[in-house]
Amino acid sequence: MVADRRLRNKDKKLQQVKGTADGQLERERYGKLSEEVSRVLRNIVLTLLVLAILSQCLLRSDMIRQHLTYADKLEGMPLQRGSRALH
Repeated sequence: MVADRRLRNKDKKLQQVKGTADGQLERERYGKLSEEVSRVLRNIVLTLLVLAILSQCLLRSDMIRQHLTYADKLEGMPLQRGSRALH
């Protein structure tokens, strides 16, 4: 009986150690996954920021802006009465 208890206690200790190791592996996997997701999100944000800056630089050029935007073509033109675009 005493030997039985000792074996059960050893089994419990081994399960606790195994549970700790599994928890450690789980945390490491979660840490790696969160780092990868953070890296991807950071790259997306940086790419969008660079694209926004480049597009603003391109829009400063009159020649390029006339091809990219329609609003500049309408500047200075009088509005027509009864235009469907205003309704």
